[in-house]
Amino acid sequence: MSRLLLLLSLSAGLAVLPAAAPAATVTPPGPSGQFLPSANDRDGDGIPDAQDCAPDDPSRPSRSGADADCDGRPDGEQAASSDSQSAVHPAAVARDAIHGSVSALHWLLGGPVTLFAARSDATGTRTFVFVATDNAGLTVTHRLDRGVTATNRRSLGRGGAYVLTIATQGAKRLRVAVTVVDASGFSRRVTRTLRLR
Repeated sequence: MSRLLLLLSLSAGLAVLPAAAPAATVTPPGPSGQFLPSANDRDGDGIPDAQDCAPDDPSRPSRSGADADCDGRPDGEQAASSDSQSAVHPAAVARDAIHGSVSALHWLLGGPVTLFAARSDATGTRTFVFVATDNAGLTVTHRLDRGVTATNRRSLGRGGAYVLTIATQGAKRLRVAVTVVDASGFSRRVTRTLRLR
């Protein structure tokens, strides 16, 4: 009998509840703003996907021109570098590059590159910062003890920095050879062997 009363009270309660209102249909807004995607232009940057180096990234290239070489800059645009009239402060550039303090290494590289080392390296690493006071080519070759040799090549624009962090992995010696080529083609090579802690 108690079950019957329970069922009757539940069914009566359901009859008293109001009917649910129909759910409103929400329509997402259509494309708007600067980038308007379409079937042939997924990122909406105005460049058809067939000619777009990054068809899903509207920021590459900028809307100011074509990017046939796919370097992320409109064709014909010069690479960014510092104003040739302003002074380059290499220590400030190096500090900004590693977000920490640096010490100048007095390796006679000459010309347009100044070399710095991080004052406090992470355990098991050595960090070097190469700062260009003028456009330069840079090749850095390093070897730990008698291990594998690694070579890194970079082009640095005036006021640019290249940070090289080497995992020393308990090695006792680090041999570093640096070659700098200035804008006129003159090159200078310096080699140093460093004892590690």
